[in-house]
Amino acid sequence: MVGSGKIRSDPASDLLTWDGIRGATFTFADLKAKNISSQQLLQWSAPVDTAERYQIFLDSVSNSYSAFENGTLFYNCTPPWFGPYCRFTFYQSANTSSNDMIKALLIAFSVLVKSVGVTCYEHLKCQISFSCLSWHNICDRKVDCLDGSDEMDCWQLEINECNENEYRCHNGQCIPQEFFHDIPLNPDCLDQTDEPMRLDFQANCQHDPAFRCEEHTCRPGVYDFPCGDRECTSETYSCRNGRDKILPDDYCSNAAACSINLSQMNETWCEEFCTNINCIEKYCGSLYEIHTGPGLLGHVHFLFTNEEVLFESETKFLPDYVCYDEKLCIDFLPGKVSLNGSTCRHRDELQLDTPHVYLEFLIQVKRLFRGCLVMANNTHYCNHPSMYQCEKTSKCISKHRLIDGIQDCPFNDDETFNQSCSLNNTHYRFPCSVDKTKMCISPLLIEDNKNDCDNEEDEYPTKVILSENQINFQTICDNNEQLLPILIDEQYETDETSCDFWECNNTYTRCDKFWHCKDGADEVNCSPSTCPEFQHSCVFPNDTSKISCLPINLAGDDIAHCLGATDERSGCVNFSPEYYEYKFGCQNPKLCIYSALLCNNKSDCLLHDDEIFCANPPDDEFDSLCFFYPSDSRTEVENFLCEFGDQQRRPKSLYFILSDMPIEYQEMSPSAVLSQSIAQTRIESNEIHSIKTNRNNNSGSCNRGIPVMVWMGEETNTFYCLCPQSYYGDLCQYQNQRVSLTVQIRVTMDWRSLLTFLILLIDDEMNTESHDIIEYFPIRDCDTKFNIYLLYSTRPKDISKNYSIRIDAFTHGKIFE
Repeated sequence: MVGSGKIRSDPASDLLTWDGIRGATFTFADLKAKNISSQQLLQWSAPVDTAERYQIFLDSVSNSYSAFENGTLFYNCTPPWFGPYCRFTFYQSANTSSNDMIKALLIAFSVLVKSVGVTCYEHLKCQISFSCLSWHNICDRKVDCLDGSDEMDCWQLEINECNENEYRCHNGQCIPQEFFHDIPLNPDCLDQTDEPMRLDFQANCQHDPAFRCEEHTCRPGVYDFPCGDRECTSETYSCRNGRDKILPDDYCSNAAACSINLSQMNETWCEEFCTNINCIEKYCGSLYEIHTGPGLLGHVHFLFTNEEVLFESETKFLPDYVCYDEKLCIDFLPGKVSLNGSTCRHRDELQLDTPHVYLEFLIQVKRLFRGCLVMANNTHYCNHPSMYQCEKTSKCISKHRLIDGIQDCPFNDDETFNQSCSLNNTHYRFPCSVDKTKMCISPLLIEDNKNDCDNEEDEYPTKVILSENQINFQTICDNNEQLLPILIDEQYETDETSCDFWECNNTYTRCDKFWHCKDGADEVNCSPSTCPEFQHSCVFPNDTSKISCLPINLAGDDIAHCLGATDERSGCVNFSPEYYEYKFGCQNPKLCIYSALLCNNKSDCLLHDDEIFCANPPDDEFDSLCFFYPSDSRTEVENFLCEFGDQQRRPKSLYFILSDMPIEYQEMSPSAVLSQSIAQTRIESNEIHSIKTNRNNNSGSCNRGIPVMVWMGEETNTFYCLCPQSYYGDLCQYQNQRVSLTVQIRVTMDWRSLLTFLILLIDDEMNTESHDIIEYFPIRDCDTKFNIYLLYSTRPKDISKNYSIRIDAFTHGKIFE
């Protein structure tokens, strides 16, 4: 969580020692005399430890302790100020929720690191051909360090095998088998290969600080080039943060990019200096290279000859030579010529399909040179039982890479292997017919938005049927079959048969945001709808300026009366035992799209209905209004349609309650209570100007952190960055060394017993590096995954030590290890 970061300040100043104050102060004795409770302190945004100490003070029967705490001060800060001495304030409005504030900040504040706008991993020192190394570049099978140190010892992952109760990720990591295909939006594998591919995942992660985005590398396949800030691209498209932009003073590369119309080009430079094709001849030598990044697959680059460019020919401005690291490709692409110190081949010698444009050429070359990616090729490793020897070469790969849709062997025999159904991991593979031959394809190909099986069955959501003796009441007729068919009166019955006779509107289905009834009868009169009884909220296509109301008799009649088909929800929904997610239904033809594609300045629906309601769509089509911008920056209609597409978790257990409507919690106003008991001192703060949410505001420099303004006295304020645990530095510009841990806890004891788990990172001398605590209530947290960061006590970590994680469990004074 961002809130657990630290302010990195000037060592000469102590931010927590100060003579002045921007608010009123009260001792614990003052608060007790006015009958103020610790709960009220929390409502007034007092620090948790202050509220806890005050409660102990109230409960204390010890005169000595009471006397000790009697003079402890509570700072009654005037919004937006907070903290000790009321010296701190965020840039956002005081009335903005923390979630919306973080979203807005991640939009408004750009990344400022060195000169290229990327964060850097400083704990592996090596010489590289681009701006700086990211931890995402390590063990990605591409040599980024000139000495190869970023791929050193990574062969251990390639030969790694997991236990029977574990799932092996594509990169060799092991996770519990229960984590495989459990929550699509929260992958557990570092390379995201335990969940189906989501086309909108990377776009959503651009402004999402969550663990699911921060702790992942690129998914293998098409979009596998890391930009270093959660974004992955295909090397044919530029990084949003400019990591692959051409250097401003590289006139030749700029001129060539203008001619090819590359996404990395500097449009302003093109308009000023390169208005015709002759600029290539002007700025480039007889043999030149376009520098658009670290090189394809880490080592492949192109050379051009400075000859007259014939744009009317079938090969529009294609490289004349492809140069590469011969050591990686010696088995099937030995070098033919040495140019500019590199091993090269002429374009015609690669026997590619006839490409017509540069990007098409780039895609074909990438596919060809995948066979040269770094792999364990030592004879000892190739003899390992988990490895496959590529035909006609000395290269070997893990058998888990067979039939995964990615060419890893130089001659593509890993994708034509015909014994895939006899491999050890067939229980995770998907059996189907491929070109009329029975194959067991890799889990990587399941729901990857590409038909790999003859009958396209690999693209249907995986249907898991559980055989149980009993199920929860609320799972009957919930569109998810959980019982195996049972023959009753000559008919097979499950928990999903004869549902026409089942009451869909009941105490278990009321107001859970999912339409169990086709007409949504179980969701009428539910918060936050303001419609009259038996009417649904609706945005009519002929009036997208407001939220209207639709009578229930028109809902579920197979005619879409509302924009996005919000009244016909059975047609556009992803559904599983763990979650559901509605999609926006286009008017014509019938097409379902994710909410991430709404208001992105690009019509994904044929009739433009995914854009017609947008008041101020982002300038960039890769920006998503629903995922990148907080609710207070969107219109009421935009919020309604965005929230309609939010993924919702389905609780495993629901308990019977007499009320069939959720109870709305009425929170007491802190100011109202305080005014009755304490005379407040209001301090005007005109010298602090909060940055209002602005979709086009890209100022600032805290990277993934939160900017904090600190009052230094008089009219002086100083800017600091509150960094998340995964970053450090004055501007949060460096990637931190850390242990990222995901824990799911199951206990067999009383489900109503409260447990405390102490999680420690320790060294080989049992010294504690860092720790975290989980308060665990089994009946509430049984299905919860806890994501935890553990940091090393030194930066960088001491490589001479071995580290491990220890977990202690406490209940009623007992300890279990």
